Amino acid sequence: MKKNDKNSGRNRAAQDGSSVLAAYDRALFCAAANYDVELRSDRRRSTRDLERFFFQLVRIFQPELFIEAGAKDATASRRVRALCADIRIVAFEANPYTYERFSSKVPYAEEGVEYLHLALSNEVGTVSFNVQRDEKGAPRANGRGSLLDQQDYAEGLEKVTVPCSTLDVFFEEQDYTRSCMWVDVEGATEIVLGGGPETLQKAAAIFIEVEDRAVWEGQWLRADVAAHLFDAGFVPIARDFQARYLYNMVFVRESLLDTDRVRWALTRWHSDGSIAQLAQALRRGVDGEAEKLVGWLKSSAKRLSDKTKLFGDRHN
Repeated sequence: MKKNDKNSGRNRAAQDGSSVLAAYDRALFCAAANYDVELRSDRRRSTRDLERFFFQLVRIFQPELFIEAGAKDATASRRVRALCADIRIVAFEANPYTYERFSSKVPYAEEGVEYLHLALSNEVGTVSFNVQRDEKGAPRANGRGSLLDQQDYAEGLEKVTVPCSTLDVFFEEQDYTRSCMWVDVEGATEIVLGGGPETLQKAAAIFIEVEDRAVWEGQWLRADVAAHLFDAGFVPIARDFQARYLYNMVFVRESLLDTDRVRWALTRWHSDGSIAQLAQALRRGVDGEAEKLVGWLKSSAKRLSDKTKLFGDRHN
């Protein structure tokens, strides 16, 4: 094959991948129909629903390893321990103030979680980490911080040097065939995932925070993250609506999508749970719950009516 032919084939493959991802992305917007994204309570509910869906996938896949990058208090790792008894669970937290805050309060070792003060990067050694300050100038211990810079942060950043490793180096001696991952690294996904191409090949499902608008300098946005994971064999199958330009997505290895339990989990994810709960409450005659759900549906219908009227007014 001529060189130009090779380049042409590569370009067509890239275009095909982009089209596939665009189709997945558009389809995921349909999940917004189950929420009023203008209400903070509904946005939070969408995140809780997505988390439950992800942990259901973890229960289905039964990985031998669970990795939490950007752990804060390692809530995800502790939830996985309740689902999977005999697996290794490692939670990485780079912010030294966050690590000190929670490691002094939570008995992670007793709970079967390796809670480590270590940044995941694309190199081994030490790295500069940016910790957000509060309005008094004190470093925040709330899990907010990044390997990336944030020039326009009003209260400023404190730069600290922390130990770092890569996913592939840290787990190179780990004997396992399947893992699941939780990634919440404040925009540093390129650096973290870039240090783990071999680790990614063994992952079955990934819960990852993404953004449509840059917060940290040089960060990957949703399209960059999706393209990288697509090239590694993953497809996006669910998302939440946490904020206007920040949200979470679940990626699953494409070769595992035809698993019967995965397909049923995905079916349940796309179903309208509120209507199903109402029907169940009415069948059982649950006092209070049925009235509560009826009220919710009435208020939702009113909001929809108001939006329809507004749309009509704008176009008349």
